[in-house]
Amino acid sequence: MRLEEIGIQLRPRSASEALDLGRVMMQAWYGGAWRAWSVTYLAIGLPLALMLWHYELLAIPLIWWLKPFCDRALLFAYSRSLFGESISRRDVWRALPGLLKNTGLFSALTYRRFGLRRAFLLPVWQLEGQRGKAARQRSRVLSSRVDNLSVGLTVFSLAISFFLALSLLLLIDMFVPQGHQDIVRMDDWLDGNITSAGAFILNLAIMTAESIVEPFYVASGFALYLNRRSELEGWDIEQAFRKMSVRKAAQ
Repeated sequence: MRLEEIGIQLRPRSASEALDLGRVMMQAWYGGAWRAWSVTYLAIGLPLALMLWHYELLAIPLIWWLKPFCDRALLFAYSRSLFGESISRRDVWRALPGLLKNTGLFSALTYRRFGLRRAFLLPVWQLEGQRGKAARQRSRVLSSRVDNLSVGLTVFSLAISFFLALSLLLLIDMFVPQGHQDIVRMDDWLDGNITSAGAFILNLAIMTAESIVEPFYVASGFALYLNRRSELEGWDIEQAFRKMSVRKAAQ
């Protein structure tokens, strides 16, 4: 870890402060994160939604299931931005083979898909390269003291995504032109009567909500991870000594 090149101030923070740091990181590095998100989530989700036009509700769970891969692209962008690197779409494309092979993606798409500490533990698999027993031990050490908060982050993000998508659908329902109300009729949807066009609109609403929430979710999990490692390994002290050494050498 090149602590002297880290683009954030390392200092003792509470877990809630670390989550707020994640929000600041997302805002500061949103350009690279959005490019990573568009190359993965949007490039996968939109074609799937169109190809599965006549299989109304199959695209929704399928796009959701593939989200851990897109999260890895987001973390790739954030981890590079942490050291002041600018991330382009070409950088993301070049990184995709590594994100497919060396980040614990298979387990993330299978037995760990419903884990509630995904964003917090993602760096253990992707950045540290931990596997098997070593990954489980590492996860237990890092999760102590922040386990409930990392779970709460996932639950909160899911809730916000749900309400954002619902709000978008209600807004669309309000502005649908006369004669086309059957496309987005919430009453019919609740009864299970949904057209192909309505399912596509539902997909778009969910994808829009996810595109707003997921960059925050991954950034907050990453910030919580960085804060926990800083606590355990004394990164803030080491960074302070490095700065003192640089100032002394410049005198």
